[in-house]
Amino acid sequence: MSIQHILTLMTDKDFICSLEECNSFLQQTLFQVLVQDSLDHSTRNSSNFRLKSLKDNFRKMMSNSLSPMDEEFLQNFPTDIRVAWKMLRVLKTITYACCPACNSLYPPQDEDGVMIYLYNCTSEQCQARGGCDLLKLGSTPNRKSVGVPKRPFVMQDFHDFVAHLLSRLGMEVAI
Repeated sequence: MSIQHILTLMTDKDFICSLEECNSFLQQTLFQVLVQDSLDHSTRNSSNFRLKSLKDNFRKMMSNSLSPMDEEFLQNFPTDIRVAWKMLRVLKTITYACCPACNSLYPPQDEDGVMIYLYNCTSEQCQARGGCDLLKLGSTPNRKSVGVPKRPFVMQDFHDFVAHLLSRLGMEVAI
């Protein structure tokens, strides 16, 4: 997800309405983790760790003065980044590996929250030249080496986009 997409979300009426229902600490926390997750291309585990840490810190900070409203807040506080995205009605995106030479796109394979990409471009154009590397070295939070795209291409998940479009108020009447 790009900065432009996040700024678009900030002006989206549905996004603003969903934030109005949230506790202000929850708003700030979810937005902070969402931005970090998007800009850092964090793994799901590291984003989940951030959310859980923030929840635990809030509980410790408020331990002696938790009101029933705070207790309910903590019950609903997400510890999974996917739940946070749903709470904020953020559309799912997919990051493809884009070949720097021929612009071919390669989708990732999800293995336990870590996106795995092809290492070499398989297009005929690049194969004729001897191949083209798609990845550079990156790492997971538990320090495992993993390949990340040299040239990432982020796109909204098509099914998520269509579901969001068709669920908008008045769409059924318009169709």
